[in-house]
Amino acid sequence: MRKSVILFFILYISSNISFSQETFFEDYYKINFTFSGSRYFGNTTSSLPNTLSYEFRNFTSPTFGINYDFYQKGNFNFKLGLTALYVRETDYFFLSQSEYENGSRDIEFLTETTTDGQLRFNLPLTGEYLIPVKNSFILTLNTSFIVGYHKEFGETAFLFGVTAENSETTTEFALQYSRSTAPWYANGQLGFGAYFPFDRWMLRTNFFYNHAFQNLYDGNFLFSNTAQSGNVDGNVSFKGHSFGVEFSI
Repeated sequence: MRKSVILFFILYISSNISFSQETFFEDYYKINFTFSGSRYFGNTTSSLPNTLSYEFRNFTSPTFGINYDFYQKGNFNFKLGLTALYVRETDYFFLSQSEYENGSRDIEFLTETTTDGQLRFNLPLTGEYLIPVKNSFILTLNTSFIVGYHKEFGETAFLFGVTAENSETTTEFALQYSRSTAPWYANGQLGFGAYFPFDRWMLRTNFFYNHAFQNLYDGNFLFSNTAQSGNVDGNVSFKGHSFGVEFSI
C-alpha cells in the first residue's frame, strides 16, 4: 500500500511538471529585470583587550540588474545576467578612557568611508531546477557562478590621535588596508524561490546565500602609546559573504 501511494505521488508530480513547463515559459519574454537587497558579513579582527576595538561592520546593499533566460530544457532553466551593486565600508572604533592619560570618557564612533569604485559589476551564470505546483506557481532551486569587477583603489591609510588635557602623550590609532578583490573576483551562490505568473508578466522571488571566494578587504592596524596596553597591533579583514532576497519581473 505504501509503495503504491509513493508511486502515485511521483507520477502526479511528474505529470504536473511536464504540463506546467509549457504553460509557464512560452508566454513570457526571456528578459527580466531584477532587484535585490543583500546583507554582507564576514568580519575578522585580531584578538584585542576589551578596552580597544576596531572592525569592519556588516552592511546592507541594494543590487540592480538584468537577466536573460537563454536556454530551457525539461525542468532546467539557464540564465545569464549583468548586475551592479553598491559596496559600503563601515568602520567601528572604540578606545576606553582608561587607555589614554587623563581620559574623561570613552571614545567610540562609527564611520562610513567613501572611496572610488564603490560599484561592483557582476556577471552571474545561473542554473535553475523547476518544480511546478498545481499549475499556479513554480518552485525553483538554483545555483550561480559569478564573475565580478570592482575598480581598484590601492591602499588607504587612516590615522587618529587623542591627547588629553594636561598630557604630553598622544595615543594614536593607525590603519592601512586595501580592497583585496580588486579588480576581478569570483563568487558562488545558492538559492531557492518561486515564479508567480500573471496575465502579462511574471514575478520571480529568490532567497539566496552568496559565498565569496576571497576577502573583500584586508588590512593591519596599530594602537600606540595606550596607557594600559602599550602598543597593540593586529590584522583586520572582511570576507564579503552575503545573504538576501531577490525580485525579478
